[in-house]
Amino acid sequence: MSYNELVHIAWQCTYDCNLECIHCYAANDPHKLLSTKQAKNLIKQASELGTKSFVFTGGEPLLRCDLLELVAFTRDSGMTPIIVTNATLINFEHIKLFNSCKASLAINLPALREEVHMNFTKVPSSLSKKLRALDFCLDQGLSISIGLAITSINIDEAEQILEFARSKGVPCDVLATIPMGRARLSTLPKPYKYKLLMNKLLDKWYALPMNAIDFGEFSKVSVYEPSYTALMSSKGFKVVSKLCSLSQTMHIMEDGSVRSCLYIPYSLGNVTKNSLTDIWLRSKKDKFLQKLCDLDRVKGKCGKCSFKKICGGCRARAYWIFKDYFAEDKVCILNHS
Repeated sequence: MSYNELVHIAWQCTYDCNLECIHCYAANDPHKLLSTKQAKNLIKQASELGTKSFVFTGGEPLLRCDLLELVAFTRDSGMTPIIVTNATLINFEHIKLFNSCKASLAINLPALREEVHMNFTKVPSSLSKKLRALDFCLDQGLSISIGLAITSINIDEAEQILEFARSKGVPCDVLATIPMGRARLSTLPKPYKYKLLMNKLLDKWYALPMNAIDFGEFSKVSVYEPSYTALMSSKGFKVVSKLCSLSQTMHIMEDGSVRSCLYIPYSLGNVTKNSLTDIWLRSKKDKFLQKLCDLDRVKGKCGKCSFKKICGGCRARAYWIFKDYFAEDKVCILNHS
């Protein structure tokens, strides 16, 4: 078994957040968080696995009082720290440390109009704070990307945000919303609008699937929407692999439990009891994960689809909509006219 198969490790470092975004998957759960000592042990083990970057997400990571210490420890362990943040709480102390550690920031930006942003985050004036912080980070030379989660509230803002990201010279990650946590079926965008956006991302923005974004400078726009690979293939593009994290990633939850997919509530172990290496090796033999990755098990339109092998639909979305991991993906952009 080669450890370099591992492509991504992310840690949900806190439940707390100062915003109440409608798409948020994070559970508001009082489970005990990893201590600073436990977190450093996790980071050390991630480095030993050969991981190149370590992602801090949440909740809002800036609300964790030991974040700066842990970011510095990540860099000292030979990995690039990546902080997924809404940026409204960022200050000069954060920026100074992030710069010294060559950290990257992924800033969530759902809208550029205050009214839409407030409806999305439920907190007034958070947009102005976010935009000031973004400009300050860029002025200080920090590496920035923009995250855009698509919902019914902000889908009409998407191209404006893409233009904004291009004007700032930063990448933009367009992200599917999964109906879990605060998100509901009504949070998902209308199918015809979603299909139109995905087609524009391909035809106008030359967006790449998120797992292919590092293959060159062809585009600064990436997409995390599992059926996007099917759309690309339907238009004659060569697709290397399906866009799915199962068996390729590890997401460490707030309490230390480890998932292969952030959105699938199936634990492979807990870093407070098992080593990360053992959990990773176990994931390669896990029978349930093997079933989830077996595309011959998928049902409905996904099971009959000619693009099944490079898509297969989102198993997490199928679960949260139908309570069946192998059901068809209702959100598939090829199934809507």
